[in-house]
Amino acid sequence: MDRCSPTAPHPAYPVLLGGAREPGDGWVHWPRASALLGELYDVMALKARLDHGRAREGDLADPRLAGRVARSTATQAETALELAREAQPGWARVPLEQRLDFACAFHQVLRERAEEFTGVLVAEGAPLRVARWALGAALSMTHPDTLDHARQSLVWEGKQAGRLVRLVRKPDGVVCLNPARNAAVPTALFGVMTLAAGNALIVNAPPAVPLGVAYLFHELVGPLLAEYGAPHGTLSVLCAPSRPMLRTWLESPQCDDVFYFGSSAHGAELAKKCLEHGKKPVMELAGNDALVVWRDADLAGAVEAAIERYFGSGQLCLAPKFALVHPAVAGEFTALLRDRVTALRVGPPEDPDVVLSPVVQRAKCAEVLDDAARRGAELLCGGELVDVHDRPTRRGPFIRPALLRAYGLERAARMRAVAEETFFPLMCVVVPEEAPDDELLGTLIAFVNANPYGLRNSLWARDAKVVDRFADEVSNGGVLKINDSHIGSLPVLPVIGGTGLSGGVFGEANQPYLRTTRLQGISVATEDSEACGRFDYLAAAGLDQQPGQLDQTTSGWPTSAVRDTLHHHQQQYERKSPMATLSGTALLNKKFDVCFGHLDADGNGSVDREDLLTLGAQLLAAFDEPATSPKGTRLMDGLAQFWDALSAAADADGDKRLTPQEYRTGMKGAFITSAVGFDQAFRPLTEAVVGLLDSDGDGEVDEKEFQVWQEVFRTSEENRAAAFRALDKDGSGKLSVEELLTSLREYYTSPDADATGNWLFGKLG
Repeated sequence: MDRCSPTAPHPAYPVLLGGAREPGDGWVHWPRASALLGELYDVMALKARLDHGRAREGDLADPRLAGRVARSTATQAETALELAREAQPGWARVPLEQRLDFACAFHQVLRERAEEFTGVLVAEGAPLRVARWALGAALSMTHPDTLDHARQSLVWEGKQAGRLVRLVRKPDGVVCLNPARNAAVPTALFGVMTLAAGNALIVNAPPAVPLGVAYLFHELVGPLLAEYGAPHGTLSVLCAPSRPMLRTWLESPQCDDVFYFGSSAHGAELAKKCLEHGKKPVMELAGNDALVVWRDADLAGAVEAAIERYFGSGQLCLAPKFALVHPAVAGEFTALLRDRVTALRVGPPEDPDVVLSPVVQRAKCAEVLDDAARRGAELLCGGELVDVHDRPTRRGPFIRPALLRAYGLERAARMRAVAEETFFPLMCVVVPEEAPDDELLGTLIAFVNANPYGLRNSLWARDAKVVDRFADEVSNGGVLKINDSHIGSLPVLPVIGGTGLSGGVFGEANQPYLRTTRLQGISVATEDSEACGRFDYLAAAGLDQQPGQLDQTTSGWPTSAVRDTLHHHQQQYERKSPMATLSGTALLNKKFDVCFGHLDADGNGSVDREDLLTLGAQLLAAFDEPATSPKGTRLMDGLAQFWDALSAAADADGDKRLTPQEYRTGMKGAFITSAVGFDQAFRPLTEAVVGLLDSDGDGEVDEKEFQVWQEVFRTSEENRAAAFRALDKDGSGKLSVEELLTSLREYYTSPDADATGNWLFGKLG
């Protein structure tokens, strides 16, 4: 771990390029999550100053920082691929036992540094109990029993007809892993067994939450790889926006597998691109798990499993999302669960009693609750926005845990709270219609199997016949848990992996040492095989009939069946955005695209709330204005309000970030077709910006102040000057709030090529 003298006591991780540490293109600084919760705007301003080279004296030593990770460059991404391709054959030649010993050593080191490991996760924002769950999953992945299974699965040897026969799983080659932003370290951990299988590995630490991933590979994995004989180049750890990184991987002949964690919609599109580019897609995408509670269940245990829904405020893909409860015990189960849910409380992640964390999809939660109410569900508790002290506030980052109850499977199936993956603290108890037990169990199993998602499902029941039938007949899901923790992990048992929208058409329970290898059969003929007839094709199979005595039949899968199956998969796994595309001119689309580029502060090809707050923090730094001052708070509140309005209209897939197409659609829907919407979103934001820029207090913005604003938005110097001259129509040398609002309205709503507002960011190319 590189540390930077007395002025920077926090860990600083450079780019790990083929095992060597190299400087990157600047740094991503990560503040402690508890500091963000207590002083959001001020800490965001600190981060922005550090990330963008405007640090003040003492900023780097601020105790609110947890550490920093170097941003990698496009050239480094290409170099990592070349190094991995060169190194991988040498690593694959290292005996399997030695590679498994590497994984065993990692397991031991992780046990020894368990407190340090969970501390890093807590600093990034995981509640302590969630961090301990992640530690348990990591230890299970590399447990000696898991390694025994890997040993048996990767190599099998036997004798057939005097030949030595081996079934060997060979490494795919170079695996590029893109961890999930909501669980970066737990998902990056799958790289350990990917390496043990003989692959070279490139990991892209998410710039939005990079510290834990960098810690994992710099501190724990990298040193062990070198110790166990991995050639230079076997491991690289980068930190760059995911979209351009994925494009680099797809276009490079050096990449073999893309190991991706993300939404179903993005994963389905990426899987297509992988196949087009000859890459193996390993997709881990989404979950909408069912928890089934039978009439004879241990209700206390079932409630404990249901409470796991609220770990991380429901932002774990493999948490149970809804409960199907036998009518005979539904009342008692619901009462017990409600008592537990209302007792959950918010707080800093270091608090050992806290399982809730800030919620990203707060607006979507409100939509899902409204949808449930319209469809007849009863809200038993929760749903309010609160701050870290549990005080109600419209801008609160937490949601009080919500519990719904719905009657009837058909009604529940139409509710978003049951039909969709939801990433907030909300569970729906579904009480099915009364029916004989045998019929009801079949109905519940059919309901579970009809779920288009398939990560994991669980059952609570004592009757052995019920347990056996559930285990035999539930085909949906990569993992089934029975009378056990829903999210808990065990050695050998896969942690992730699923069917349907959870894993795509190739989805199944994921053992990374199997998913990133391919089966090869080897037969070695010996002298003994001569007696069996090397070229007697039937003798080897133990058949002494002559070929003419065999029925001349063929078998196979009819072409029509293949076509029908592919059509079924296409319907099941491809999701279309529910947002209708509004009509508009090419000019409007071009302006939206230009503006999108200015808002995309981190350059990752998407826009999210952090992009807007980062731009605001940079403006504050440029004018030396504290984030906690009235001007600073007004600006950051205006940006947060603008994001809420925009994401509500545009975030079609609910992934908390906007693509260029979503941005186009959202801007048109929110602002062009609604004059009220434009004023509600843009006026408070424009007034806040002018209030900050107006250094002389005359209520207007002069050219120098305007250019500072545009510089933060990365407008070229030439275009900054041209923009001010064009927007200053009366030649006064000043721009008022009303003049800026008029220009903004023309830029975002007018298809007129001669509109003055088109010059907002300079001349349109």
